[in-house]
Amino acid sequence: MKVILFDFVNVLYDPIRKELNEDVLAYVRELKERGLPLFLFTNVPSEKLILYDKKLDFLRYFTKATNGDLYVKPDVRAYECLEAFTGEKFEEMIYIDDSFENVEIGKMLGIKGIQFVNIKSLKKELEKLLI
Repeated sequence: MKVILFDFVNVLYDPIRKELNEDVLAYVRELKERGLPLFLFTNVPSEKLILYDKKLDFLRYFTKATNGDLYVKPDVRAYECLEAFTGEKFEEMIYIDDSFENVEIGKMLGIKGIQFVNIKSLKKELEKLLI
């Protein structure tokens, strides 16, 4: 089964407006309702992620969240733990990040990647990969 990994900053969370991207959040809800396993793959340290969640209430949509406590993207070691983290092989993962470099590191390991630009292109690209 395919699993979807979302980055937090600049995908789900807008750091300039200091709020969630409501269009992305609505899509996350839709994907969860469809039964797709969703994971958060972020560089945000765990303590800060907990504070964000207390304010914005988003972690409930994700099976698990991995953070930047040990390794941060684009360090390949941050990606190497994803099979154990998700319970799936790299080939079954789809990773969404605003950083081209971060997406490319994942692709080197066999993870399908989407560089986030806007919700319209995200939906188009992700739906193609889910077929």
